[in-house]
Amino acid sequence: MSGRVKRTPNLILNVGVLVTIALLRPAVSLALGSCPGNQFPTPLGCVELTAAGFGAWILRLGISLGTLLAVLLLIIGGYGVATSAGNPENLEKAKSQITAAIAGLLFILLSVLILNTIGGGIIGIPFFQ
Repeated sequence: MSGRVKRTPNLILNVGVLVTIALLRPAVSLALGSCPGNQFPTPLGCVELTAAGFGAWILRLGISLGTLLAVLLLIIGGYGVATSAGNPENLEKAKSQITAAIAGLLFILLSVLILNTIGGGIIGIPFFQ
């Protein structure tokens, strides 16, 4: 009986992966066939083939993934605080995770602000304007 209990999370994970692939497949096939001009289709969207366009795509992707990760860690830290059950060690660990997530989010947002100010306002790089 204990063997079945241990296999249940793996089964749920496998079914979840298969459902996710089935749901994303139409969107990926749509994105792969609809890129204009000098853009290359990828599962993450259309990527320009110029150095500036590729750099801008990588920058947008990095900012998006970093922000998503910071918000996810913030949610996980909040869950840790809610489920610490008064245990000071778990509560402190969750608080430090929330602090790190907020610091990371502020770092990303301030980096974008600085890049927009210097790149768009002072130097005049077209991507940042």
